[in-house]
Amino acid sequence: MHRRFFILENIYLRGGCASLPGIVERVHADMQTLRPFQSELNVTKASDSVLDAWLGAKNWLGETDRTGCAITQAVYNELGGEYLLEHDIGNRYFKTPDSK
Repeated sequence: MHRRFFILENIYLRGGCASLPGIVERVHADMQTLRPFQSELNVTKASDSVLDAWLGAKNWLGETDRTGCAITQAVYNELGGEYLLEHDIGNRYFKTPDSK
């Protein structure tokens, strides 16, 4: 069975530049040229593109259970910054699978 790996399928625009007139159409047109012929691509703009990221972080901070989302200063001092690469909140690198 052949698996196809697409560059992207969904793009979510947020931030001040997402407020530019015609940006959704422009991003869609430009990114569609990089994708396989007639493949599906969805470009969506945040309802409040300027505050969307901030509001999301605010909501996340309001959740009661954030265990596993941070490490303590004591753990960092004991294990060092390299531990973050192994921890679930780290920015671990995963090689992109080869398409066959």
